[in-house]
Amino acid sequence: MVKKNLFIINYGFPLGGAETFITKIFPKLTDDYKIYLVLISNNINSNLLKLIPNNISIIRLQKVGNFLKMLLLNKIHIDVLYTTLPPCFIFGLLLFSLSRNKSLKFIVSPHQTESFCTPYKFYQLHRMITRFAFKVIPSENIIYLNSSTQQHHQEKLNKSFDKSTIINLFVDVDKFLFLDRRKLPRKKVISIGRLSHIKSYNLTLLPIFKKLEEAGMDIEWHIYGQGELETEMHELVDSMNINNVFLHGSIDYSSMNNVMKDCFLFIGSGTALIEASSAGLPSITTIEYSTKAESYGFLCDIQGDSFIEPNLKLKKYDIYTLINKIKNCDNKTYSDMQKKSRDKALTFSHNIIEQYDDVFRLASPLKLNKLLTVAIFFVYIVFASINRFIFYKK
Repeated sequence: MVKKNLFIINYGFPLGGAETFITKIFPKLTDDYKIYLVLISNNINSNLLKLIPNNISIIRLQKVGNFLKMLLLNKIHIDVLYTTLPPCFIFGLLLFSLSRNKSLKFIVSPHQTESFCTPYKFYQLHRMITRFAFKVIPSENIIYLNSSTQQHHQEKLNKSFDKSTIINLFVDVDKFLFLDRRKLPRKKVISIGRLSHIKSYNLTLLPIFKKLEEAGMDIEWHIYGQGELETEMHELVDSMNINNVFLHGSIDYSSMNNVMKDCFLFIGSGTALIEASSAGLPSITTIEYSTKAESYGFLCDIQGDSFIEPNLKLKKYDIYTLINKIKNCDNKTYSDMQKKSRDKALTFSHNIIEQYDDVFRLASPLKLNKLLTVAIFFVYIVFASINRFIFYKK
């Protein structure tokens, strides 16, 4: 059987949910696909990238120009394109415009609640054009990670995505060591993830830990990750004179068990939230984009597949109160939460390979004017660059 060519477009390879997802899922598809990972940024976690097996070809940013040339000359054949973030989606449209394959299938998987329906102002034409382009992707070519993200896109874009597939996150729970943490001092709280504006808890929790410090509570917050908020967080920790918050920068994915072993609580979102729960670490969920230190509660207490998205019809809790609750509970209550956390994580350990393969096989070819896709790409690049310049000027 001749393998089809599957190209994954990713914005570099930092330590993040989408990247760890790629390392777990796509190597299992190599029996049926020749897989290429195209990286359009030099933001690379080299240790995480090493988890990509040798039978997946990696095209780094330095080689992307030659890759485009080969595609234009019809020396590279693309059967399936897979993207997650908007910049990768727009770059994928450029690849579509250069490809000679009229049956090319374009798959999009929003890994964030507002990935392709972010509100925009008049000068953010790149966001407007992303919304437009996403709406013309066949609904059956879209993979959502939960029902609330699908619903959110439907409401914001005024389009039905009822033909889209919902495939929950996959977590390899066997890679995370379950520890009985009852005898640990309830001192260290940990967060692991990208320091991005979407994960606004990285900012809203700083005053919370200052308040805990001023209340005389012996507690520390250890943060692992990199991103655009990193400099601002360092400055805030210094200016607010917070002595119980520590930013450690990037982490090797293989070191997660080690850095979590002496922690009693996880706070965060995404894949790391579930991975921490699988290690028996009670985990407080955070809410994407929120301007307050709020939560829908402990992950183990939330039903369903949605727990970090804004505007869920769930009760909200103040994170300061939740921290006090878990720190001061008795050992039996804490042990019960550990077991419930592991059980919740197990619901994300099911095999989803067949579901992805089904979407790739049943997806519709993209029917879009190629001159239009080129125009979309260049308009996006111009306005995204302008807005990036304005942002950093501020």
